[in-house]
Amino acid sequence: MNHSRPFLTTTSFLYFTSHSYASRFSIFLLWSLLVLLPACDFFGERSASDEIPVARVKNNYLYQSDLEGLAGASLAPADSADLVNHHVESWIRRNLLLDQAATLLPSEAEEEVQQKVDDYRASLIIFLVEQELLKQQLDSIISDKEIEDYYQQYQESFRIDDHMLKSRFIISSGDTSQLESAKKWLSSNPSQHKSELQDYCAKFAHNYSLEPKWYFLKNFTAKIPIPSSRPDKLLSSQTFYEFKDNNYNYLITIEGYALKGSVAPLEYKKEDIAKVIVNKRRLELLKKIKDQIYEQAMEKGSFEIF
Repeated sequence: MNHSRPFLTTTSFLYFTSHSYASRFSIFLLWSLLVLLPACDFFGERSASDEIPVARVKNNYLYQSDLEGLAGASLAPADSADLVNHHVESWIRRNLLLDQAATLLPSEAEEEVQQKVDDYRASLIIFLVEQELLKQQLDSIISDKEIEDYYQQYQESFRIDDHMLKSRFIISSGDTSQLESAKKWLSSNPSQHKSELQDYCAKFAHNYSLEPKWYFLKNFTAKIPIPSSRPDKLLSSQTFYEFKDNNYNYLITIEGYALKGSVAPLEYKKEDIAKVIVNKRRLELLKKIKDQIYEQAMEKGSFEIF
């Protein structure tokens, strides 16, 4: 591999060409300079022409300032050197490909790329403007009544293809001396005994959920292997269930259920419905804003159709 002649200032500085690869020592020197030079006022204020080059591909230069902040303070010197090395080499490879593109691609391709860049820029600007207008004008507060009305109106779309249960559970192992206490706390009034249950789970639980959540039965039994050929029967017959296997003790509350084919509980769908309502408001508001901009421009004669 050929290395270009080093670029020398007051301190030696590595100078890359498009065909060079730096040794670890050179990159470590480069990293050291990147860290130390900004802390010195030896160079004073510099103009763009005074920038220190780090690498070059033909007439394109990568400067020291382009690498500022690349090496985080938390990184070890060797890791920072590797990071700088990788960035410099990636920059070289990228610019070599771009140089080849200028030779290989027809002029029509360059025009097509520019058109796509212009289209993307316009789309991005429009998106940012829309987001700013939505931030200023969108009402994202959804009342419980709105959610319930939507739920009642579209109930058929909320039918479930598996049984569901609302449950808290504890899967514990090890010392079982407090198991009876945990069973009592969870089965009677878990909210009242939340502190005791949290202490128990911190010491003995393999997995747990002390807040009641809705689960599809197939997902729940994949996590908790209920020893029953018809675990769905438990839903309507018990409010608390316990069992153990060779590894763990299982404590389960059943605080609600919904059978396959029925409508999913409102509590379970509440967050999804709120998102749908907000998104609907968002689309309606965007249409209203665009229509207003169009009508105002029409009144002012800001555009013409020929």
